[in-house]
Amino acid sequence: MTTLRPGMLQFTEQDGEETMIFAAGGILEVMPHLITALVDYAVRADDLDEAAAKQAREEAERTLENRTASVDLLAAEMKLAESLAQLKAVELVRMKKLKR
Repeated sequence: MTTLRPGMLQFTEQDGEETMIFAAGGILEVMPHLITALVDYAVRADDLDEAAAKQAREEAERTLENRTASVDLLAAEMKLAESLAQLKAVELVRMKKLKR
């Protein structure tokens, strides 16, 4: 069992089709014949919104640059990490489509 950071999960369906999803973090359990991912939330990689991820990154960066005592630093850092992981996922999907 291990924790998952925000990022891509890729798996192969029984029919051989590959599926990519973005997971916002969670827990992964690996057993001999079963892998279970319990995630905070997930989005199909093709459904990620690049513009929204860029906006979230910019907001988190602004929050961290202009921090005050009332700013929740952990929340801003988590938002930044998640938005960066989403942007990386968008790029991975783009590269995978180009290879087809």
